[in-house]
Amino acid sequence: MKLKHRFVQLSKNDFLIQFLKYSVVGGIAAGVDISLFYTLTGMLSVNHLLSNIGSFTAGLLVNYFLSREWVFGQQQHHMSRDFTLFAIIGVLGLLLSNLILFVLIDCGLLQGLFPFAGSNVIKVAAKLTSVFIVLFWNFIARRKIVFHPARS
Repeated sequence: MKLKHRFVQLSKNDFLIQFLKYSVVGGIAAGVDISLFYTLTGMLSVNHLLSNIGSFTAGLLVNYFLSREWVFGQQQHHMSRDFTLFAIIGVLGLLLSNLILFVLIDCGLLQGLFPFAGSNVIKVAAKLTSVFIVLFWNFIARRKIVFHPARS
């Protein structure tokens, strides 16, 4: 009986449910982002910052369309306004991501902490770190600014 009660409480917490759904969508988008990032940097030797822009853009598109329908259940769509705000928040997240990559890779923070790790391992570890930090920024900002119930 207690488990059922806890499930009912969980289902009533829109914020938590949305965050869990956003995390799933973010995981899918991050999979696209990280896979493309690795392909560009590791296989095609594209600069990590340029690769980050391309892989980020692909992840942004996946994230927007899945978030709009499934996570936030946007009933009314103002596609140009919503996507513009979504993208602006994403670009701020991209800048934050690039700053994190710069500090962890270019300033050598991860290499200093893990001197035995190879260059590609360092780059992917830095990318994973930036993805987790930017996830929280993106969710809170998009929930408050783009998909806030009062905006629908």
